[in-house]
Amino acid sequence: MILAGWLGWSVWKRHARLPLIIATSVVFAVGFIINMSAPGNAIRQANLDSLSPAMAVFTALIGTPKRIIGQLFRFPSIVAIILLIWVPFCVRALRDSKAKFRLPLLLPLASYFVLAAMFTPSYYAMGYSGPYRLWNIVMYAFYLLLLANLYYFIGWWKRRLPAQYTKSLGWLLRVKRIAPVYVVIVMAAAILLSGTGPSIGLEREGATSVRAFKALRNGTTCAYAFAFDAQAAAIIAAQHEPVEVSSIIAPESLFHNGDLSKYLLISNEPSKWYGKDLVVDENNP
Repeated sequence: MILAGWLGWSVWKRHARLPLIIATSVVFAVGFIINMSAPGNAIRQANLDSLSPAMAVFTALIGTPKRIIGQLFRFPSIVAIILLIWVPFCVRALRDSKAKFRLPLLLPLASYFVLAAMFTPSYYAMGYSGPYRLWNIVMYAFYLLLLANLYYFIGWWKRRLPAQYTKSLGWLLRVKRIAPVYVVIVMAAAILLSGTGPSIGLEREGATSVRAFKALRNGTTCAYAFAFDAQAAAIIAAQHEPVEVSSIIAPESLFHNGDLSKYLLISNEPSKWYGKDLVVDENNP
């Protein structure tokens, strides 16, 4: 999407680097076509429910605002950092800017369509908004777009209300000596409220990185790794088939389908990994 937008802008502005951008777009398009034409895609798609293109677009458009609002409430510490640190930084950074910032509604609208477009392929291919690994990508984009929108809005505010902007800038310049202490306090408070450290706020579902850190700290990941490796070694050493595999307790619910017994219920891929017929131990599923 970024590349297409860059190409369209370059054509509109008749940019000098247009041939390079066209060449880049062609390389990307060829790679994308090869990816789409891979036979494995059709095999996997046969096991999934999909939506029509129009319904996928419509579902993504109406569902994106709810997900954005939910993300804001899910991690309020990130919002606090953005508002309390990024906004003052933008006020200071725009002091000498000569940009006009004439269309304050255009960037939010474009950002909304970009986020909806990122969800659309999942609805089209799978019939739902996609796994959390996709959500991570979309939400990273959401926060980056939020930073850009706030920067643009403050630039528009500077142009429309210069007296108020100048007054706010003057106050920031007067207190700039305490800025390092202020940043440390805001970051520390945000971390305490996020669940990364000893939480003093509401219990919320932690980010994957936070839950992974906790699982490493309490030793459950180590126990999982040893159990998985032991099971793999037993499969390799087995002389008779089928080889029975048992479930392994997953650390901190990070791996919902993380052992061979779960994978066997989804597909027979683990048998291909080891070249042996594997079955789930019915006495210890």
